[in-house]
Amino acid sequence: MGKRSVAKRLLLAASSIQKSSIRTGLKIEKAVKATAENLAGPEYIKRVAAAENEEILCQKAREEFFKTHIAALPRKIDRFKDEYAEFKEKIKRPGDLTVDDVKAWPVVLVMAAFMFWFGKSVGRWNLVGFKYEDF
Repeated sequence: MGKRSVAKRLLLAASSIQKSSIRTGLKIEKAVKATAENLAGPEYIKRVAAAENEEILCQKAREEFFKTHIAALPRKIDRFKDEYAEFKEKIKRPGDLTVDDVKAWPVVLVMAAFMFWFGKSVGRWNLVGFKYEDF
């Protein structure tokens, strides 16, 4: 086998790899477009296409999202007060507790303990505990 035939085979292999890469890239591009259309919907696809700059559109969406959450805070506080009042009533009458209520409380306590432990671990950057150093 001569030098030219090896170079020719390598060139053909590189060419076929390039073609398959292009085909794969086009398939991925089509899949991304289809997924975006399914998730966002055609209305939002048109809005982005009509916008001058996608970043400005995203900034406005983030601003709207933030304002919506701020506007919902009073309603969330009222809902919390109602749920807390319901909880106090259940505690006053333990005979009315259901099995689901009794099962839910340990789960909530374990989740709260885990979140506390996770926060401590992240804050100290240590999973086990405090690092004591001798003076």
